[in-house]
Amino acid sequence: MEENDLFLFDWKVDQDGYNLEFFQPPPLAPGIPVTVLSEVATEPYWIIKPRGGPLHYYRPLKDHPGLARRFADLAQTPGNNAALVDLANTFGLLTVAKTGRISEWWGIIHSLHVFFSMKDADDIEGACAAFNRHVQSRFSATIRYERAKRPELELSPFNLAGALWFQAAGELTHGTTFKRCRVCPTWFPVGRGTKHRKTRKFCSDRCRKTWHRKQKDVVALPVIFDRETAK
Repeated sequence: MEENDLFLFDWKVDQDGYNLEFFQPPPLAPGIPVTVLSEVATEPYWIIKPRGGPLHYYRPLKDHPGLARRFADLAQTPGNNAALVDLANTFGLLTVAKTGRISEWWGIIHSLHVFFSMKDADDIEGACAAFNRHVQSRFSATIRYERAKRPELELSPFNLAGALWFQAAGELTHGTTFKRCRVCPTWFPVGRGTKHRKTRKFCSDRCRKTWHRKQKDVVALPVIFDRETAK
């Protein structure tokens, strides 16, 4: 299987954006016994819900190679649900469900954070174990066969959550180094096999120009002369 085949994975985003809503499940139907599980099923919870606008499709694995790390970064600010909505507005929901549970988002973010923390600490065994615990039902595996050609194994993520885990595994198995942009939360690959040198500090020319413009603004700030301080 060619790695580029996986880069063709498409995902959708509501162009009108997403809302954070408090969802109240319907009450139990008459006659259903009250149990611990049924009580949990009727408890309200926060969701991310699309506004119902036109859909835009993009390729997460090709267009955003450091997206998994961007999600993992949010583990440092737990409870920041507004940041989750910002991610949804840019990258869509994590699964094919019509809405996304906030608890599911935080669960995946925490798991990715644990994975990358182990990987960055050279705990490769721990990182592999973390990956294997969380990838069940995230991918489909098929063998593609065309006449007169060798059969090829194809892996395809079911959804954005699966694509994030595939991206995390690729970073570990390929040994790719990622850096975080100095200006925005984007992570990008650097070093051998990438388009960027290891010394690169920005994900794009736009961020590089923004950084240098801010530095010029700082240098250009007027110095206020304080007579008392000068004494």
